[in-house]
Amino acid sequence: MRNRFFILLFLFFIPYLIYAQKIGVGIIIGEPTGLNFITHLETRKYLNIAAGWSPDAFNSHFDLNIKYDLKEKGLYWYWGAGALFKLVEVESQHKGKESEQEFNIGLRIPFGIEYILQDIKLAFFGEIVPGLKLIPASDAMFNGAIGIRYYFK
Repeated sequence: MRNRFFILLFLFFIPYLIYAQKIGVGIIIGEPTGLNFITHLETRKYLNIAAGWSPDAFNSHFDLNIKYDLKEKGLYWYWGAGALFKLVEVESQHKGKESEQEFNIGLRIPFGIEYILQDIKLAFFGEIVPGLKLIPASDAMFNGAIGIRYYFK
């Protein structure tokens, strides 16, 4: 059931990917550690998707970000809003079962900086992300990550 949810969520974003102006793929280290995908919808707006693992969970997030030029060529800062989906391994409350999975949903507000080496289309980024877990219970969260990605368009 949960796998179907992630597949449907990915399929929802396919129309955005088709009309993308610029596409980037890379790795992200932090929360989550895994793969990062970016697709520009307009000159300044882009969709940022990441999926990966932490010691006790599978994480994914989908953000709509807006970037702004800084004075240095190739240097940008960005902020946005998005959703967090997390499948967490927790101790079971049932006898005879060691662990079970819990599904979490939350909101994220990423703030970051990106430096793009224009001649080789390679970008380095870092971000801090305050947020709020909503399901199964409300809780504040704070994440961060660094990464690298290659732009194809």
